This record gives sequence, C-alpha cells and structure tokens, in this order.
Amino acid sequence: MELLPRNEAILKRRFPEVLRRIREGSYEKSDYVWEKGALVKYSGTEGTRYIYGNRDPEGLIDRWVSSLNIQKGGCYACCGIGTGLHLEGLLKEASKDAHFFVVEKDLGWLKEVLSQYDISELLDDKRLTLSSGEVNEKMFHGLHEWHLHLLKDVGVILYAPLFEIGKSYYNKALKEFVRYLGAARNLHQTNIWDSGLWQETTFKNLKYFLKAPDVGVMRDVFKDLPVVLVAAGPSLDDSLDFLKKAKEKAVIVCVNSAYRTLIKNGIRPHITIAADPRERAMRGILLKGFI
Repeated sequence: MELLPRNEAILKRRFPEVLRRIREGSYEKSDYVWEKGALVKYSGTEGTRYIYGNRDPEGLIDRWVSSLNIQKGGCYACCGIGTGLHLEGLLKEASKDAHFFVVEKDLGWLKEVLSQYDISELLDDKRLTLSSGEVNEKMFHGLHEWHLHLLKDVGVILYAPLFEIGKSYYNKALKEFVRYLGAARNLHQTNIWDSGLWQETTFKNLKYFLKAPDVGVMRDVFKDLPVVLVAAGPSLDDSLDFLKKAKEKAVIVCVNSAYRTLIKNGIRPHITIAADPRERAMRGILLKGFI
C-alpha cells in the first residue's frame, strides 16, 4: 500500500520521523474498517463504534468543536488522527497562533489513511504537529518548532471515540507530552532570557576557545569508570551521602554552581564545567531554586 504522493511529500518535509516509522514499522492490519463511504468504525472486544457517527459526521464534529475552549496562543495534545475530520474542524475554528500536537497509536491505520485520503492540506498546516509509534523523546522533537515561550495555555483535547480505543497508550503519551513540554518550554525561555549574556560571554572567551584543546583529548582517559553528573538542583543536598561514597569509585563531574556545595562537604569533583556564566554562579554560590 503506497502513500499518496502529496501526503508523502509533506511527511518527508515536516514529519520525517513519522514517515520513517511508517516505512520501517511492522504492524498488522488495522482494526479500523470502512463502512458507508467515509464513515469509520472499530470492531473490537467492546463492540462496534462509529468514530464519526453513522448519520451526520460533519454536524457531530461541529457540535464537538463548539463545546471546546480553545484559547488563542494555546497548545493542545490530541489523541488519534481518525480520517482527519475532527482535526480539520479544530483548525477551522482555532486562532492562527494555536498549536495542536496529534499522536496516533495505530501506525497501520495511519498508513491506510495516508494511502487513501488526501489530507495534505491538514498535514501542511503549521499549527499541527503529527507524531506516532513508540512513546519516547523522538516523539516530541517537533515541539521545538513552536514558539514555546509565547504559549498562553496548555491542555489536552480528547475526541472520545478515538481516545478510548487506545486509552492506555494515549494516557502514557499525554503524560510524557506534559513532562517534555515543560522541560522544552523552560529551555526556550532560558535561551531567550540569557541570549545576551551567552553572546557576551562567548565573545569574551573566544580567544581561549581557539587555543583550548578539544574535549576529544580526554577520550578513553576514564575508560570503564562510571560518571556522575552533578547539577545545582534541590535534590543535591539529598545526594551528598551517595556522592561521598561514589567519589573514589566514579568520575564526579559538576557544574560550577554546584562546586561550592561539594567542596564544603568534602567532595572534590574531578571535572568542573562552567555551565552558568553568571557572576554569582562563577563564585560557586548555590542559588536556592535556581534549577
């Protein structure tokens, strides 16, 4: 079963990881079936479900969309692609700065849809990010294309007939979505807030960068030894006893803002990384709640 050329071209350009998973994935024929033209149903242990109803699918989607509270500048996770009908309804009513992260559990079904339906216009909408397959960090890399620091709302939009079919998978994906989005959002905000500081520090240190040896010279220096990375977070105090025991058996690598705490507790790191260029951090002061 070949993907429609227009769908495949957009996947290749916007969602190459999804395309790779479709091409390389091994999966059985989808449990979804066709009935009455475009209407979709699911025959499983819980019986038959008409994903978009069996009478007026457009009217059903209109009523569903009207019940949602989609904010301008919001970011929402959606579970299941169906035939794209409910997603088209969302995008039709959403603002230009809203974002929708769509996860599809069934790669076999996704391939069928992309082979039979031209949803290229939907896939090419910059407000939509598509992902599928195994729930891991690669699934969420597309989030970095958004202006995460500008998001005004984060939430989940559930289209129940699709969500219920893969409930355990989608619950896992949604949990990881919230975790990953939080971390990525903080990273984006830090990059923007600190951009001037990073630029100034880079220029100041440029002459040293040019003369400094590459980190590659340390290759195999600590071969077969475990490495412990130490950051200046709230759990550092709880980890001091462990670090005292590990310091003779592992390579301790810490960021500069954690250095003073380690030294005061008799732990001398083997390597210190000047990760934070702020003056107070360079003096080794651990700021409560900084990370």
